Amino acid sequence: MFIRADKFYPPQVDTPRFLFRDRIVEDLKRQCGSRKPAILVEAQAGQGKTTLIKQFLDTLDIDSVWYQLGPEDADPAFFLNAIPACIASLLPECPPTATMKRLTGGDIALFDFPKRLDLLLEALRSCLKNDLYVVFDDLHQLIPHASSLFILNYLVENAPPRLHFILSSRQPLPLDIWNHPDGMRNPATIGNRELALTEEEIADCFQRVFNLNLPQDTVTQIASSTDGWVMGILLLGLQMLPQRGMPPPEGLEEMGRLDSIEYFRRMIFAPLEPRLHGPLVTLSLLDEIPVALARTLTGDPGIGSDLNTMAGRNIFIRRLDAEATVYGLHHLFRQFLREKATAEYSPETIRDIFRQAGHYFFQQDNPTQALSSLLLAGDFEAMEEVLNKSGTAMLAANQSATLAAILGDIPEPELARRAWIAFYLALAHLDCEPARALPLLAKALGTFSIRHDEYGELLCLAHSISVHITTTGHYREGEELLARAEQIFSRIAETLDASTTILLARSLAMGRCIFLADTDTATRYASLALTLARDEGLVNFEAASLLIMGYIRIFAGQMPLARIWLEQAVAAVNCPEVGTFNSLSIQMMLINFVYIDGDFANYFDQKNQLVAAIGSTVVSQSIAGPFFYIWEMDIAINQGRLEDALGLAALALELDP
Repeated sequence: MFIRADKFYPPQVDTPRFLFRDRIVEDLKRQCGSRKPAILVEAQAGQGKTTLIKQFLDTLDIDSVWYQLGPEDADPAFFLNAIPACIASLLPECPPTATMKRLTGGDIALFDFPKRLDLLLEALRSCLKNDLYVVFDDLHQLIPHASSLFILNYLVENAPPRLHFILSSRQPLPLDIWNHPDGMRNPATIGNRELALTEEEIADCFQRVFNLNLPQDTVTQIASSTDGWVMGILLLGLQMLPQRGMPPPEGLEEMGRLDSIEYFRRMIFAPLEPRLHGPLVTLSLLDEIPVALARTLTGDPGIGSDLNTMAGRNIFIRRLDAEATVYGLHHLFRQFLREKATAEYSPETIRDIFRQAGHYFFQQDNPTQALSSLLLAGDFEAMEEVLNKSGTAMLAANQSATLAAILGDIPEPELARRAWIAFYLALAHLDCEPARALPLLAKALGTFSIRHDEYGELLCLAHSISVHITTTGHYREGEELLARAEQIFSRIAETLDASTTILLARSLAMGRCIFLADTDTATRYASLALTLARDEGLVNFEAASLLIMGYIRIFAGQMPLARIWLEQAVAAVNCPEVGTFNSLSIQMMLINFVYIDGDFANYFDQKNQLVAAIGSTVVSQSIAGPFFYIWEMDIAINQGRLEDALGLAALALELDP
């Protein structure tokens, strides 16, 4: 999984060159005392949140790591993977490698988060020998994303004694942890009011940063016109500096009404060498600026040196890595430059910039950034090329939410023409929204059929068969797809790699068993999958194949043989390589087995454990829900509870009348 260069790179705050916020730092220390609560800094952009946090940490003799939030953290699987990587960037083997494999291995489902987070927290409880602060910066980017917010809330609520958090956001964070009834988890808080500069601090700022001694009436005017907004005061100071502290010609009140974009136009951009104007406007379209890409986009081999010089002069550009190979613009400066790009560049010019960026990131093996850039370029053909090479790997790395977010923005007419995009968007929805996956698979299937692309057609058919088995229960539709899938598989099986062959053979085995009750043919397909999985050492695929072998024997009524396969499958459940979906499917097979075996007490015990693990909502939306109703109606009839059976039947009919 690709993690961008500045993800864990702390801000470079040269404290002697900035106003030291001793008033707020001391206030934070008083609020924290000896208990070290979470620290919550919520304030508008440009109010000095990052600088304050860095200065606070510099006064403590405590280790800290920095986590810079970005759009990629909307994907909860990425967030879950990146947090321990952040801690390990300071403390190698904390958490240990074995724990990381268990934490990030296999497919990650939403209902699996608490178990995985408990694993991480227990590892940190053991390996943290000293206090550690984890800073999450720009957390407002998570607010629309409930799953990632859940991860953050769970970490803060259940953190071991030596793990502490500083949370920085421009907007209030909707975290349940702050509503704890005992009040012990209430954070130390800093907001706009506390961060606003007082008149005394404004005077001190002009003295320390600009070496200007201002008269008191000027200080009062600045405080009134800016409301103590740190960025506004600094930008105003930059304008007053050439005039040795004299107010600008238009007056302080007028300057106070000008927004930050105007400040950047007058005081930052205009004084720069004219040769830098065009390159900066172009590079502003990038969220991060690799020097190699900057050279390509600007045609200037010396642009890296220019960026480094501007970063050294603090011209709202900063280095994002220690080697100075990647840079980033201050978000307000970037906003100003992007508005210029929109006004001055044609749409085709902007698309070409994103197209070049997309190809660069693709070559750098960063498919997420490549897809995002190519989407902005409208280059859907290139997006399909990226997906063909990296789509399966992204899904294997649990980046389904990332894929769904990017591909979901593609216009509907393009989805109808781009079969691979529709296919991967369908797979991205399979875990959480399988109902959305089936129409997309049908769309991709139609396009593949027209193009006589049998490989793509077979993949769509296999996944559609699986959806009908596990989610919709529409077995007649699945049976129709099965016949075509078997025809294609018989023709191209020898051209397929082992992993693809296993996936397809499993789907065909389940289709033969469930749609046609043909256990002999189903066994041949399942045996093929199991043999390949064992030969290739693919533990997760082996577990899935054992599961299918067991189900086939249950459907055949061969319970002693089913028990043999079930015991092998259950033994694999706790292997870190076995994904959540396969583990839960094995649990369903166990429940089915004890039901058929007449062990009803064990049936309800196993069922309740499953519901507790994944939640009643997920159960009701999958094929497990209807099966539970069928099995429990049968149990009620078997026990003479006919009224209970009728009640269960009525509830089942309400699900899908």
